[in-house]
Amino acid sequence: MTQEFKITANFFQTKLTTSFAFASPTEEKTAAKFEASAFMTKDASIRVAIKKNVHERVYLTLRNAQGEVLFAETISKNDMSYAAKLNVSELADGSYQIEIKAGKEQ
Repeated sequence: MTQEFKITANFFQTKLTTSFAFASPTEEKTAAKFEASAFMTKDASIRVAIKKNVHERVYLTLRNAQGEVLFAETISKNDMSYAAKLNVSELADGSYQIEIKAGKEQ
């Protein structure tokens, strides 16, 4: 079973608009495998923070509108917290997606 957290971000002259999507299991209700937050800073970076509640790998991916991977990071199952600052100042205006996914496979 995996848990996903997706953010669709639109960058326009270093401003960020976001929409969130959560994929939750349709089976039994279980505690979240992780908590995540993401926000745009004044210096055109995205700060991402993840706090894991279980010892599983978590995958962080930034994709453009065409689905091309611009950034990918695997957080080991032993690291229970993670923070990153993604510099997006050189990205063109457009739609981007940050996906945070927990599970055995990406």
